[in-house]
Amino acid sequence: SGPVEHRGKLVDGREVAAWYGWRIGHRYCYFNAGWDPAWSHESVGLVLLAHTVRSAIEEGALEYSLLLGDEAYKARFATAQVPVETVALAPPTSPGQLIIHLDMGIRRLAKSLPPRLRVRLRSAAAPVTAHLPGARFR
Repeated sequence: SGPVEHRGKLVDGREVAAWYGWRIGHRYCYFNAGWDPAWSHESVGLVLLAHTVRSAIEEGALEYSLLLGDEAYKARFATAQVPVETVALAPPTSPGQLIIHLDMGIRRLAKSLPPRLRVRLRSAAAPVTAHLPGARFR
């Protein structure tokens, strides 16, 4: 893995936007960004994102990944969406294997449901799933 990147957009010596991500080999990965709300009318976050894309090209990156999420600003830059695949490993006779199969089956079932029903079910299950391991990643 490569070094963590943190780039800020300075205006009059003051940082008004920041980008956090990393470079791994020839791939830049956008993780998060933020900006001073007082500067939102200047689109400093979008300007900084464009700057990091330009820097990635100048540094020879072959890919700039916006990672997960369907935020509108990503559509302005993305040329393709790469599906995410989960791989879970556990010994075949362990209780973990049963939990993995159950979890993956529930995920497959949930993906087959209409989006509005998925949202309702997720909200209803939130009090229980919040206490499960890895809950912040669901």
